[in-house]
Amino acid sequence: MEARISLILLFSTVCSSIKVVEDWILPTVAYTGETVDLRCNYVLQGETIHTIKWYKDDMEFFRYAPSDAPTKTVFLQNGIKISKSSQPTHIILEGVVPATSGYYKCEISGGPPRYMTAVRSTQLQIIEIPQTPPKIFGVYPSYSPGDRLNITCESGVGSPPPTLTWFLHGAVVRQEYQEALSPIYPVESDNRGISRNLLKLEVRAKHFRGFDVECRASILDLYAESSEVHIKVTGGFPLPRSSSAASSSSTASMLIVCSMLVSL
Repeated sequence: MEARISLILLFSTVCSSIKVVEDWILPTVAYTGETVDLRCNYVLQGETIHTIKWYKDDMEFFRYAPSDAPTKTVFLQNGIKISKSSQPTHIILEGVVPATSGYYKCEISGGPPRYMTAVRSTQLQIIEIPQTPPKIFGVYPSYSPGDRLNITCESGVGSPPPTLTWFLHGAVVRQEYQEALSPIYPVESDNRGISRNLLKLEVRAKHFRGFDVECRASILDLYAESSEVHIKVTGGFPLPRSSSAASSSSTASMLIVCSMLVSL
């Protein structure tokens, strides 16, 4: 009798399951103003649905509980606007904004006694392209060898805040000469930010012709824009020839003088 009860319990456990169906690719990137579809279809075996819950950054914003009245509950969250046509397994976010960005998760729970759960999640990033190119500040009218170049690049407002990179003669400036500052967020509780990056270099004699520096702002592989300034250098001189070349020139001059004296 005990063996029969154990067998029945084992069979019941094996035959009961909740499985999320990976039949829809959850979005990871969207642009400001777009509509985003979040789907969480499932398959039940030997179970009943207890709840379907949706979370953003671990905070619940939608719940479906068939045994409750009403069966659907929406919890207000900044940046989330749920379409009226949404269903428990198909949430439609309308007019997404930078604040919509976050970690989204659906959780499907079965009924008693096991309350089995299945989960599906995605990290969603809302992109807002800056409306202005990066700007470079702090450039003096001219520099001399030995002066310190200390200039700032500031991006336009973007979500996420753009990455800023300095270039010199078309090559990326080494990190030791760049200093990324914390982004500025003009609006509280908004993911739109302004990035800033400092460039610190010593002007050297080899820069006597001046040089161009470029600041490039980018967001993932979806946006890139640059600004460039010319650094004027005065008081510098071309690098002297090597000592061996100078010695050869001096020796040649002495030979010519000696030849002239012998001929006299």
